[in-house]
Amino acid sequence: MTHNNKKLQSGAIMVEFILVLPFLLTLTFGVIEFSNSLMELNSLNKITMYASRYLSINTKQANGTYNVTNLKDPVENLMKCGIEVSCDNTDTRISASPNLNVNIVVDETTGVITMNVSYPYQSIFSSIFGTNIIPNFTLSSTVIIQAI
Repeated sequence: MTHNNKKLQSGAIMVEFILVLPFLLTLTFGVIEFSNSLMELNSLNKITMYASRYLSINTKQANGTYNVTNLKDPVENLMKCGIEVSCDNTDTRISASPNLNVNIVVDETTGVITMNVSYPYQSIFSSIFGTNIIPNFTLSSTVIIQAI
């Protein structure tokens, strides 16, 4: 009696594929999510650097003192939309820009500006799956620069 080996093997291949598929999907979604979080962190680092440079140029007053009180809104707008003037949140540089937490500290004697920006990372798959598969975490960036 001869057996049809091709027919038996095709069933085995189907079972193996079904067993491996969840791991492949998990790996694929994990790589996509990790890449997106790195892209968001890179964007956050860049906008923090640009905003701190804006501060370093505009912080020093004519009398030699350092003041950032009137620059907080322009800096936040610069970080959210790329411009100093007020803007709506439709054209933003990072996905969670309305939730930016900006902390600016200026050393009055030396003119050293420390800017810390953070926001909660939003998973790109939470809207698809209806829940957060990845635990919530905060992306943050800190820049220390001398006012000129």
